[in-house]
Amino acid sequence: QLLEEIQGHWEGVDPTPKLRNNVSSKVFRIKNFLAHMSAGQTNLASFVFLDNRAKIRSWLSFLRQCQISEPTIHHYLKNVLQFLQYIKETPPPTCRLSRVALIGIRRELQNLMRPVRRSVAVHEVAVKQAKEGRLIPKATLRACREAAKKKIPEILDLLESGAERKTQWSFYGHLTAYWASIYGHRCGVFQNLTIQEVEDAHKTGSEGHFVIN
Repeated sequence: QLLEEIQGHWEGVDPTPKLRNNVSSKVFRIKNFLAHMSAGQTNLASFVFLDNRAKIRSWLSFLRQCQISEPTIHHYLKNVLQFLQYIKETPPPTCRLSRVALIGIRRELQNLMRPVRRSVAVHEVAVKQAKEGRLIPKATLRACREAAKKKIPEILDLLESGAERKTQWSFYGHLTAYWASIYGHRCGVFQNLTIQEVEDAHKTGSEGHFVIN
């Protein structure tokens, strides 16, 4: 019941589907923490079972054993801290956790977050370096754009004389390569464009420019 109350509080009056999904993820992580902390305990309504520093540390070890990534573990810890903040501000009638105990629990979680935050920073640098290693050089993009720009009119002439499937796919490949070299979108974005979206772009575009998103 408390988690339903918190979920409703976080979602607000008119939540978007994305917000609902984000809040559901938060609640799931909090449930994971509560399940770990309450295992083998009684009188759960008092929340006294949360005042166990050793078990809090073992929860972090449990998450890592489950091969959960460090950025996701950071979200777990942050969401549990948000849960404890809610309890501090709006304690349930059955809660028997003292203010001092709550401060101690929060401090323990914050201590756990520090090394995780460092791991997240290292992870982000590694991801950035990996992405940079896959970047296409500007010269290659320019060459692709110029080659496609030159080839597309020739393919259109072929399509006028006979719309063979091979020629159609060649046109699609050259056109999406041309667009991708300019806008950076993946080819799947263009492949999923509907006829209606293209027609709407022609109607709403200004000065001959169209936004593809």
